[in-house]
Amino acid sequence: MTFGSRPRRAIVPRAAVAASVVLAAAACSGGDEATPVSTTSTTAATTTTADPANPTADGVLRIGVLVPRTGGQAALGPALAAAGQLAVDDVNEAGGVLGQPVEVVFGDAGDASTDTAGASVDTFAGGKVDVIVGPPSSGVTTLVLDKVARSSAALVSPGNPLADPPADVPYFQLAPDLDLLGAAVGDQAAERGLPTALIVARDDAFGQRVADAVAQRLTARGVTPTIQPYNPESEAYGGDVAAALAAGPAQIVLIGYAELADFIGGFIEQGVLPSAFPMTVVTDRLDQALFRRFAQPGVLNGLVAVGVGSERAALDGELAGRLAAEDPAATSVTFAAEVYDAVVVSALATARAGRDAPRALRAEVGAVTGGEGGEACEAVEACLEAAGRGPVDWQGYGGPYRLDVSGVPEEAGFVAVTMGADNTFAAATLRTFRAER
Repeated sequence: MTFGSRPRRAIVPRAAVAASVVLAAAACSGGDEATPVSTTSTTAATTTTADPANPTADGVLRIGVLVPRTGGQAALGPALAAAGQLAVDDVNEAGGVLGQPVEVVFGDAGDASTDTAGASVDTFAGGKVDVIVGPPSSGVTTLVLDKVARSSAALVSPGNPLADPPADVPYFQLAPDLDLLGAAVGDQAAERGLPTALIVARDDAFGQRVADAVAQRLTARGVTPTIQPYNPESEAYGGDVAAALAAGPAQIVLIGYAELADFIGGFIEQGVLPSAFPMTVVTDRLDQALFRRFAQPGVLNGLVAVGVGSERAALDGELAGRLAAEDPAATSVTFAAEVYDAVVVSALATARAGRDAPRALRAEVGAVTGGEGGEACEAVEACLEAAGRGPVDWQGYGGPYRLDVSGVPEEAGFVAVTMGADNTFAAATLRTFRAER
């Protein structure tokens, strides 16, 4: 499918005189002084009267995108920023929203060790941003929820979802929730046709919720699961590895973060290799970095990693080329599809609502993502036009999504990829599939 730029179409301003407006986002860079983060957008002046009940609603849709410019996920920043800019460009080339170009401003999300994201949200609030596209870290998003609530903006999580969605923020997500992720992993593990499975999972909200969902799906598919939680704060996992092997499972599902490399290493040290013993790895993002410490050829051959569906765009799709053309530094494109789609969904929902009030547009996200039916559309311009007639189903780079009334996907795309003999993802083994509740 093609989502690329369309021929430019004139945008008719509501006022006779057009004015250039450039928003700058300030982000904390480790010191006390904020630094600007660049953005590009031009908008016409508007004569719309602001709604006191919706302080950001003035007839111009403004979107703030939090991207990690600094911190542990900084490598993702260039692609996420490029994805947001491409989406805004595509919407504006299709005619904009409410008769006006959409404005975008970028802010540094940093990581959970700083208040960088908080400084960026403060800047968004000062710029009357209507929608904030959250960062790839749910931990960072959680840290700024109070400020997002005070800004009155809607919040969309494109990457990792919040375990507990906020009640005081107009929130929706394109990332599959943890239950849906677990269901997808359970389907994959069950397809091996083995009678039992040991699920080794972090003893925290992420690990246990995914583990419970995996176990539920395995049970429904006739596989007997056992869950073995582990302490993610441990300095060593030798005892956990020994306990897992003593359990004698037919296969193992590992659920966690970077520490999973220690588990895999522990199994290898015991002579248990993925080529002979089925292993599935589930983490917060599908990334080669988790496996780079393994230098001995072939030790990871056969290990299966499961990630969100947008990874297919990263590995073999059109999006990667568009991002690289926008910014050559966009080499890691994890979550970029969802950021692009988050911007487009926000624009479509605003068009459906007829105003840029955050709660009003939040109420329409189901009507533009297939949650209320509607015609499927893959091109921004066609979808914007169709949204004026009734519900639509934006397919996007990472969709379809089918958001329900709570703003959570009813279905999502996933990818399973098998490690090759060189301990990297074997492209020929890439398999995309969909899971539903």
